[in-house]
Amino acid sequence: MKRSNEPIFWSIFGAGGMLVAIFVPVLIALSFFITKIPEGEQINAAKSSIDAAFAWFTYSGFGSFICFLTISGCVWHALHRVYHGMHDLTIHVNFAHQLICYGLAFIISLIALVACAIRMFS
Repeated sequence: MKRSNEPIFWSIFGAGGMLVAIFVPVLIALSFFITKIPEGEQINAAKSSIDAAFAWFTYSGFGSFICFLTISGCVWHALHRVYHGMHDLTIHVNFAHQLICYGLAFIISLIALVACAIRMFS
């Protein structure tokens, strides 16, 4: 039987889907509540403390790692789904399609890693 690299990509797809399901709704909700705080004297102090906490989270090592995992997981999940969606649309997929999809996911993940590292160490 021919060896395949598909289990690796399916595991990354599953992990990305789990991260998307867990973290993206939380990040969307936090972003929604941060932007919907009304203006006022006492509210401005609360808003600035929430902004400071959010900035601390994204500049901390743990927060940068969570942001990287969320971005990378979303990208791998989406591009794996695109690759297999082409097969569902009766497009004959070959190694070039696989290289484009997974290569793009790798490049975007690498960019996210560098951006999170720059944010963490700046």
